[in-house]
Amino acid sequence: MESKRILLTGANGVVGSIINKLLGTDHEIITTGRSADLDLTDASAVNEFFKSQDKFDVLIHCAARGTEDTNSADPGIMWTNLTMYENLKNNYRHFHRLLNIASECELRPGAERKGSTLRDYLPKEPYGLSKNLIARDVLKHRDWYNLRLFGIATFTRVFKKVFEAAERGEKTFDLTDRYMEYPY
Repeated sequence: MESKRILLTGANGVVGSIINKLLGTDHEIITTGRSADLDLTDASAVNEFFKSQDKFDVLIHCAARGTEDTNSADPGIMWTNLTMYENLKNNYRHFHRLLNIASECELRPGAERKGSTLRDYLPKEPYGLSKNLIARDVLKHRDWYNLRLFGIATFTRVFKKVFEAAERGEKTFDLTDRYMEYPY
């Protein structure tokens, strides 16, 4: 496989750190973590960052606010998530593809989720609503993709297995026991 130049936002988070560890040995990964690295809500800073870089093959967008409490009613969560996405989107000329790490929170809750789509439900919580709106927009763009993850939480069995595989430096991961809340 040919090495790619990848911009990874949210590299200090749960999903971002796993992606960084798994892809970092075979690809050139440029990471952004906390806003001290690059404040993704600052349009000027994001624009300057992209101007100072060579073009990226892929932008993997993991950065999100509100992951600690997805039921929070704080409207700042929605503003932050939408602003980060828009600032990245406005620099689309600086990357070939975008992979948005989506969330189960953007769909209907609980058992109603089965068969649910982005377009038939708007979450009430700022985190889920912002993730829903971002995922809808991603669908409008050629070579932009959503990867929706279910059941990712620090203490779940699945997360523990993924993290341990990443720690061992494994490049692939097979989930064979199907022990998940949402097996469909």
